[in-house]
Amino acid sequence: MKKIFISHNTQDKVVADIFVDFLIAVGIPRNEIFCSSLPGNNVRENITAEIRESLDSSNIFICILSSSYYQSAYCLNEAGIVWYKHAATIIIGLPEINIDNMQGFINKDYMIRHLNNSDDIYAIIDDIIAELNLTQIKHQVINTETTKLVRKYNDFLTNRRVESTENLPSNNVDLGTISTDDEKIIIYYMIAKGLRKTSKKDIINWLQIKEIFNVDINNGFDLLSFLGNSKYENETFELDITYFRKFSNQKDEVKEVLKPIVFNHYEKVSNKFINLWQRNVFSNEMKLFLLYIIENKISKLGDRWKADFEINSLSEWVNNNSMPVSVANNYGVYLNALITNNLVYESEWTSYGNPREYTLYNSLQEFLFSETFPYFSELQELKTISAIPF
Repeated sequence: MKKIFISHNTQDKVVADIFVDFLIAVGIPRNEIFCSSLPGNNVRENITAEIRESLDSSNIFICILSSSYYQSAYCLNEAGIVWYKHAATIIIGLPEINIDNMQGFINKDYMIRHLNNSDDIYAIIDDIIAELNLTQIKHQVINTETTKLVRKYNDFLTNRRVESTENLPSNNVDLGTISTDDEKIIIYYMIAKGLRKTSKKDIINWLQIKEIFNVDINNGFDLLSFLGNSKYENETFELDITYFRKFSNQKDEVKEVLKPIVFNHYEKVSNKFINLWQRNVFSNEMKLFLLYIIENKISKLGDRWKADFEINSLSEWVNNNSMPVSVANNYGVYLNALITNNLVYESEWTSYGNPREYTLYNSLQEFLFSETFPYFSELQELKTISAIPF
């Protein structure tokens, strides 16, 4: 019996297929997924009986919404059955779908997930794992396959031709002259937080915590300062009160419009680390330094005069574990590698504005310090091999 039912329009077959490939790759049995795109389902031959059986047996429903979906009476009827069953429902929206133009049974009461957003994909797979009580799926596999899914989906969007959206409600959010991603991401942050004033420091801190990259804050503030009576002084931005009221009155709509822009700049740092590891970018000494970080659960690394404490701590760990002295002598090299690969961010500065401390990104901390860290045994083996015999 099928456990996962994927409802989609035939014109969105490519999206459905790459998503099913993802589910199978992370460990969900092929025979527990019903999707008309899958070979062997034979929908055209026996559509009524097969669809009904799969709807009855499935306890997770995934709807891939698009303009084509809403123009299909059959798809809308299918959505009605899904809604009636009150089962676990996951909504995947293509770019033209937002909370303002969701129609019928599957409306804005449901959260829209996007396949170019890693967090949304993790949320989807977490829901499926919990609903189906799966325990064999590995975190490392999910990370790897999520990266592949995002890439495939973005490739699909590049060449996609969207069907007419004239029958969908138009989005009435007017962002005025706001056109760059830099501006939009700042506005998203301020409206989501309910702020009319914000500092450059607070924006940077939020970007670092959320792992959002390639945003030029200075450019964004500069452009936004021409919006009505907005101003940017002493590294603090103040949004024109008229625009603030306008955006605040449409808070949910503004967030929904700007969320995809934010997601396009999101990159989970733990995925970046996995990619670097699999490409063998890290030397053996660098791996031993990573083991030092893991065993001591170090999230902050000092630079300049604050580096002395870390060097002494590393030297002590090297001595206690009979590691080669060279491991302790290259702290600056290790730190520079973390900085160069964007695995850490500046978190403390000298009075002259020079960084004196770096912090591991949140997702990387969670990954390195988790009990299921997939490379721990490899690091332990390297530690044993590297130990100097006495």
